[in-house]
This record gives sequence, C-alpha cells and structure tokens, in this order.
Amino acid sequence: MNQPLGPKRNINPPPRRPVDSGATAAPQGRAGMGKPPSRPISTSQQALRQGQPLPQRKPLQARPATGAQGPAAPPGRKKSGPIDPAAEAPKAQKPRSVEELIPALVRYAIKQPQGLGIAEFDEKLVPRMKELLPPALAGAADEVLAGHLLELAQALFIAIVCGQFKGRPVLCGVRAAELAADLVERMLSRLGEQEEQRLTIIRCKNLLAGLTLQAVRLLETTNLEHESLKGFTDNYERAVIIAYGLKTQAEATGQAPWAGLKDNPLDKRIGATINTMSNVFGDYIANHSKDLSEEVNQSVLAEFDGFMERFAPYIEGGHAASVEKSKQLNKNVTGIYQRPEKVEPLEIRELRTRPAGVEIRLADGRVLFVSRDDARRIGAAADGEVDDTAKREREALEARQAEAQPSEVMRSVEKGPSRQHAKDALEQRHKGSAPIKAPLPRPRPR
Repeated sequence: MNQPLGPKRNINPPPRRPVDSGATAAPQGRAGMGKPPSRPISTSQQALRQGQPLPQRKPLQARPATGAQGPAAPPGRKKSGPIDPAAEAPKAQKPRSVEELIPALVRYAIKQPQGLGIAEFDEKLVPRMKELLPPALAGAADEVLAGHLLELAQALFIAIVCGQFKGRPVLCGVRAAELAADLVERMLSRLGEQEEQRLTIIRCKNLLAGLTLQAVRLLETTNLEHESLKGFTDNYERAVIIAYGLKTQAEATGQAPWAGLKDNPLDKRIGATINTMSNVFGDYIANHSKDLSEEVNQSVLAEFDGFMERFAPYIEGGHAASVEKSKQLNKNVTGIYQRPEKVEPLEIRELRTRPAGVEIRLADGRVLFVSRDDARRIGAAADGEVDDTAKREREALEARQAEAQPSEVMRSVEKGPSRQHAKDALEQRHKGSAPIKAPLPRPRPR
C-alpha cells in the first residue's frame, strides 16, 4: 500500500470559543488568533456598548492668571533658566601624558598676545613635560624628551599652516615659529652627523625652511584689526628681526630652497612686505580717524611716524619718501594740528668723491648723495657760519664797550667839576668874548 506523504489534515475545524459580551472582549480572527485594538477604548465607549449611563465629568477648575510669562511650571519640576556655556561645558581634564600635553601647549601658545618665548618655555613647561614621563624612563629623560620636543615643533608648524594664528597678533605667530625652530635646533645638535638618523636630520632641516617661510607669510598677512596700535612699531620690528633670524638658521643647514637663487629673493620679499605694511598702516589710520578723538589721533600718528622713520630704508624712496608720507597723512587726518618739524642730525661715517658729487655714508647704514654744487653750497654755508660767528663776537664786544663809556661819564658827573675843569672853562670864555671897555668918567659939577 502506498503510504501517506504527510500528516493527515483535520477536516473538522476546531470548535469556536464563546465570545464574552463584556467590553474587554477582543474581536476574533482567523484560526482563533485575536487582533488587538488599534487604540484603547475609553470609559465612555465601554458604557455605551454595555448600555450603562455615561459617567459624569468633574467640573473644570479655573487656572490662576499667569500673565505674559506663560503657564506656571509643575511644582515638582525645576524651572529652566538661561544656559551658561562656561558652566555647562565640562572642565578639561589635566593632561596625563606628554602626548596629551603637546596639544595643550599649542593652545597655550596661541592664547598668548606676545607669543610663547623660549625662556618661558624652558622655565615653566619643560619641567612639567619631565614630570609626565613614566618613572621607568626617568634615567633617560633628556633623550626621551628630545623626541617629544620635535613632535611639539611639528605641531606648532601645523598650527601655523592651518591658520590657527590668523586671528592673533603677528608677534604671537612669529614667536611660535621661533620656539619651534629652537626645538628643531636642539634636536639637530643632539643628532649630529649620525648616518642612522639621516631621515630625521632631513626632516629637521626641511622643517626649519618651512618655519621661515611661514614666518614671512605671517608678516605679509598682518591684520591691523587684531593688533594693538600702541607699541605696534616695536612688535612689528621684533617680528621682522625674528624672521631674519629664522632665515639665517635655515640657510645654515644648506637645505634652504631660496639660498641658491640669485639676489636672495627672500630678502626682497621681506623688504616688499615692510613697504606694503607702511601703505596699509597709513590707509588704516585714514579710514578710522573719523571715529577717534583728537588725542587718540595724535598718538596714532606719532606711532605711524615712528614706524616710517624706523623702516625708512625698506620704504620706496628712502627716508625722504617716508617723511613725505607722514606729512601727507598728518595733513589729511588732522588739518588743524601741525606737527613741529624735527631736525635730524646726520652722523657721517665716510665720505667718497664721485664724478658728479660726493657720496655720504651715515652711521645708521644709509647712503646719501650730494651733487658738486650742493657740496660747495654746504661748504660755503659752513665757512659763512664761521665768519658770522666772528662777526657776532666783534659786535658783542663793541656793544659792551659802548655801554661802558656812558657809565664813566655818569660817574664823573656825580663827583662834580674839578678845579682844572673850571679854569679851563674860564679861559675858554675869555678867549671867545669881546674886550671890555672902561666906563667914561663922570662930569664934575661946576
């Protein structure tokens, strides 16, 4: 016989379960499976299905007037106030390793308005880095710390490239580059000429060149909106000196890309930056002078005059052009205020005769040229000054003598006339008068 292929099906369906007439009974589905209601049944609906009267609702209670501030908060709920970012922000945890300390040092260098100096770094931050080293490396702390210093220099370089010093004063970014270059120099002096460290040495030399170029770039992108105009000349001069120092360090390694080019274009780039900065400074003062008081305008103009005088060798036209720019700006900004002219002494270091005149080399490095006619005028003025001095001395002596003679006459008048003077006066009177005739005798009476 053939066997069935599967279990036998039950032809008779299962008996249905009785349906409860209550309100909680669920509708029956296929194969005895119930389907839950899509939404809960309220008390009123249950009463309607069962034929019971509807439950009475409680009367609504009047709410207290809340005014313009909205409904009152529940008593058990805390009112929400203004969010304080300083209070809500979690406190930064202290670095627990040197790897965590390096980003904190970069942020600290960015916050300093005058930049992070090398002396401050060695005095305050290097001991802190040594404290975070593991105890097992305490014996070789200097060697381990050298690698971390190179990582810090690389982090400062990346921060400068990414523009994190863009909104900061120019001295802040340039001093960060100086600190990074000093850390690289320490690493190079430690490595020496070790062949196994050749890649690290190349990395350090390239890093010095990159720091130099970034320092010059910071000078070019100086924004006076982020600078303090009081003392700006001193800060900018320090930044320029640091940039020149970084250039010298990079050229000493032999890996500077600009060193092999003609006329050293980086020097010309720095000079052009200073010349452009003088124009930017003047335009900034002209645009913002209306918003400043007369006293502030005078102090800013004095700062601009100092800038033009200090960087005159880098400005197109030299010292004369810088003086002309200062006069023009003073005339445009404050027409009433007249700045007194300044007499500048020239300290001549050397004189050279040229075919068309005389070349004058000053002690501050400037070179002036005077034509032959002007040189003769200068010599004639100097000789005339000598003659005028002698003439003034003679006139002063004659004036003193003239004042002395009337005083002697007055002294003689106060003493009175002498006998010899009276005798001379009588003789002079007799000589000039006519002879006196004797009177005629009187007639005798008869």
